[in-house]
Amino acid sequence: MKKLVLALLVLTSCNINAQQKTAIVYDDNAQVRKVASFNAISVSSAIDLYLTQSASSKVAVSASSDEIRDHIITEVEGGVLIIRLGENGSWFNWKKWGNYKTKAYVSIKDINAITASGASDVHLVNRIESPKIRINLSGASDLKGDISAGVIIYDISGASDCKSSVDANTIVITGAGASKIELAGRVDDLSVVISGASDAKLYNLNSKGAILKSSGASSIQATVTEILKANSLGASSIDYKGNPNVKESNTSGASSIRHKN
Repeated sequence: MKKLVLALLVLTSCNINAQQKTAIVYDDNAQVRKVASFNAISVSSAIDLYLTQSASSKVAVSASSDEIRDHIITEVEGGVLIIRLGENGSWFNWKKWGNYKTKAYVSIKDINAITASGASDVHLVNRIESPKIRINLSGASDLKGDISAGVIIYDISGASDCKSSVDANTIVITGAGASKIELAGRVDDLSVVISGASDAKLYNLNSKGAILKSSGASSIQATVTEILKANSLGASSIDYKGNPNVKESNTSGASSIRHKN
C-alpha cells in the first residue's frame, strides 16, 4: 500500500476575500523538513516550488526517489529559506536531470521576497499578500500566480517568464535577456525598464501613471489612463492603450512609440 503524505500540512490559507482555502497534495515521496523562521525564499537547481500563504510556516520536499530527495537542501540564512540540490556526487547524473522531479511545498505567513534561478518554477497556490514584495527570476525560471501588495518589484532575466494577476499601488519591472512578463489587474504607478529582446505584455494591467523605457529589440505593451512618459531606443517598441497625458515621448534608431485603440 502506498504511503500518502500530506505534504502541504497546513497549507490552509485565506484568500483576499477571507474565504478559507485548503491546498492538499498527496505525494508518495514527500518529506517534512524542520527549519528556522523565514520571510523570504530562494529556490534553484530546477526545483519546482509550490507556495501557499497561510497562518503558519511549513516546508516539505519531494523527488522521484529517496536518494534524490535526501540531496535537497533546505536551510535558512538571514531569514531566507534556501532550497537547492546539494553538491554533485555519484548520485547525480545530468542525463537524468529531467527525471528527478524535485519539488518543494512551502507555506508561509509573511513574505517579502521570492527568488528563483537555474530553471526553477514557482507556483503561487493562492494569492500572496504583502506590503512589499520582490520577485527575482533568472536562468530560465518561471513564476505564475496572483499577488496583492503595496509595492511589487520584478527583476527578470535570462529567458525567465512571469505571469501574474496583481493589485498594487506601485509596480517596478526590470527585464533583460529575452525575459517575458505578462500582468493583469490594476496599479497606480508603473515603472518598466526592459532590454535585450525582452517583452512586457501589460495591456490587461490598468495603470494610472507609467514610466516606460525599452531598448535593444524589446517591446512594451501597456494600458495607461492618466500620465505617460515613454522612451524607446534601438529597435525596440512601446505600444500603449488609453488616453493619458503624454508628458514625454522619445525615440531613436528604428524604435517606435505608438498609441493603440
